[in-house]
Amino acid sequence: MIQIIPSSKKSKNKPKIVSSVEELSNPLFGLNEIIDENSTVLILGTFPAQESIDQNFYYQNQIKRFWGQALSTIGSFEMISNQDREKLLLEKKIGLWDIFECVERIKSNQDSAIKKAKYNDIEKLLNLHPSVQYLVFNGKNAYEWLFEDNPGIFSIKNVHCVRLQSSSGSNGHFHEGKDWNDFFNSLLTIKN
Repeated sequence: MIQIIPSSKKSKNKPKIVSSVEELSNPLFGLNEIIDENSTVLILGTFPAQESIDQNFYYQNQIKRFWGQALSTIGSFEMISNQDREKLLLEKKIGLWDIFECVERIKSNQDSAIKKAKYNDIEKLLNLHPSVQYLVFNGKNAYEWLFEDNPGIFSIKNVHCVRLQSSSGSNGHFHEGKDWNDFFNSLLTIKN
């Protein structure tokens, strides 16, 4: 199982964290969580791309990378509708959400374009869904920024935190989702 301990130095390009929406100029809101009482894995990204916000569903700018490659071990997500993706995710006991509830960002989908942000209440969600055993971070920024500001989440009993390679198109280390597939294969091995 892949588990990486964040560095102790301050993260680069981290946005200014705010505690209320009122502190953001023209706040851009993310998507609602996808999760149910059976979810054992919660995948956390940073914040949705504009395409995802426009279509009201996750990873719409990453159909091939996220839906086609990162999750290929657990199902065929690439060529189905968003409604069927959500249904299949929940059948596979997987939830989706982002670390940020809302942001102030310049015209780009990259994390570096986020200038200010307000966190989602991930700890509250975990309390409402005690079946979650794994927090899977889609990339370094989501993992390190949350660790830097909310380290308590990383010590919740019976919840394992795992950082995988970002499925972003700008990440040259994605390698067709190999670490994602290794992670999900390890879960299948544990279950059997």
